[in-house]
Amino acid sequence: MSMRMRVLMLSVMATLALAGPAYATPLPSTINGVHGFTGLQGHMGHNFTSSELRTIARQSDIVVGLPVQIRQYSKALLHYNRNLRFYVYENGMFGQTKDCSSYPSSWKLHSAQGATIVSKTNHNCLMNPNSGWAAHVLAGCRAGLALAGTGRGCFLDQMSAVGVSGFVSALPVNPSTHKLYTVHAYLNDVARVGNLVARSMPVIANAYESGRKYFEAPTGMLDSTSIGTFEAEHWLGTTQPRDLETPSVWRQGVDMLIESQRHARHVLANFDDLSSSLARWQAFNVASMMLGNNGRVWLHFDSSNKSGPNSWQLDAPILHMRIGRPLETYRTVRGYFGGRTYLRSYTHGLVICNPSSHTYRVTLNRTYYKPSGTRIRSVTMGPYSGIVLRH
Repeated sequence: MSMRMRVLMLSVMATLALAGPAYATPLPSTINGVHGFTGLQGHMGHNFTSSELRTIARQSDIVVGLPVQIRQYSKALLHYNRNLRFYVYENGMFGQTKDCSSYPSSWKLHSAQGATIVSKTNHNCLMNPNSGWAAHVLAGCRAGLALAGTGRGCFLDQMSAVGVSGFVSALPVNPSTHKLYTVHAYLNDVARVGNLVARSMPVIANAYESGRKYFEAPTGMLDSTSIGTFEAEHWLGTTQPRDLETPSVWRQGVDMLIESQRHARHVLANFDDLSSSLARWQAFNVASMMLGNNGRVWLHFDSSNKSGPNSWQLDAPILHMRIGRPLETYRTVRGYFGGRTYLRSYTHGLVICNPSSHTYRVTLNRTYYKPSGTRIRSVTMGPYSGIVLRH
């Protein structure tokens, strides 16, 4: 059977199989403590040790991976954490370079000059969400779950506005209007792929990009789709450390978490954009996330260096602070501003974040314990710092 015929058959089968309402996203509340997620798909050349798998299971509620990775590691991971949720990886909007010539031309998006559009990094082809590609993605998710042997749903990559950005070789023409896509129209069409898959299984879509993109692109428009969970791949900004050190960008990142949860969505907040001062930036990420987490946020923190350290090598005590539930919840992060720093009280602790270039000394109203176990009655918050305290 030719590749073209196989693609057509998979598309028809997947389309016919769609009968029934969207699944509820089967994820637990993250209101208590720091909850994480881990993606294995970028580590195909790595053989995970038992110790690494134990740490991943300890840190995570959610594990994303290629079907072969989930098949290989799920048993060991479940041994350490029987409540893990697995999602198989599938690219939602780009076909692999090796397969691009096999897809019908109508399945691909083209430039105004008629050229097939590809990503600049690896030359994967940008696909047309209004073609048989959408059903092909669904078929890929189903095949991936079958191969993995376990899993709760599908992780769809590249579901953001990257297809109408400098990430690709040229801006795509909208087949419906024969004019260049607007960002809004492009995201509206991308949602067709996510909605199709979400009618059959829980979906995590790598779509938000960042707080700025959520509000300004706006990738936040995808909150109106059937997709239940979104990853923000660069949740505190894409240009680091400049964005981390820009309070308005930081506020947008935290406000994205708050706003998305108000729309009953789950958020995977990812940060892997720096390779130095990792302990400091990890604490800043954790504290920032806890300001915005109302029970539907997971965090992942990595070095940007390909050689690591990776998240399972950054298993700091702050990730395992148990400080109970938040005692206050505001509609924006400004509600937590205490005059100099941002503070959020929990039943058994306190979160403090300083997203400014100044240093402040915070006097505490009782004895608290730092993640290291040190007792304190005051804490000095340096520039762009965060801390989680328990009492």
